[in-house]
Amino acid sequence: MTTKSAHPKFLRLMSRLASLIAEGEVEFRLPFFDRTKGEVVRRLAQAGLDELASVTASCVHYPLRHSQQKQCGVCPACVSRRQAIAVAGVAEPEETYKHDFLGSPGGARRILPKRLLHLKAFLMQVASLRDVCDGKPLPRTVARHLVSTEILADEYPREAVTALLARYRDEWMDLALDGNRKGLTWARLLAAPRPQEQGVTHASV
Repeated sequence: MTTKSAHPKFLRLMSRLASLIAEGEVEFRLPFFDRTKGEVVRRLAQAGLDELASVTASCVHYPLRHSQQKQCGVCPACVSRRQAIAVAGVAEPEETYKHDFLGSPGGARRILPKRLLHLKAFLMQVASLRDVCDGKPLPRTVARHLVSTEILADEYPREAVTALLARYRDEWMDLALDGNRKGLTWARLLAAPRPQEQGVTHASV
């Protein structure tokens, strides 16, 4: 999994190793650690580079299992890509995804339940962030996960992570609200009404 090579703990360890070998300070950083994927894609779109999306491949199965379409639409990488590009407001051709959970209600209903397991995992993740609120301490379970997996270094400000997780959660909630209006069945899992105050959305899963 390519995501493992971008894990903060891995980069900290690689920085230490490179520093020892080079006998000098070397540090690998994640320049977009404080932004959601949707926010990064939106910046590209604002720079007039949104057309680059059509020539990229995110699917973990491409080209081994899906040679005609680059994106299967249901693997973890595709779900993350579809969410981010939708959040950024970038339009993609209808045939981009073999299975499009954000497409037409009829097309989404034709996706077999077993193919939606990764999407459901994302929705469960969003639900676990329901009590994350910008300006308040991280919920104990979320903080424990971030510390135990060493995503967070001791010196990194918790406030920035709280704000990031709240924005990410709200991105999904907005997609779910739009999906409910379109009649997408999966969106009912995140169908709780949104409070007026940004950053305190409660998911109902």
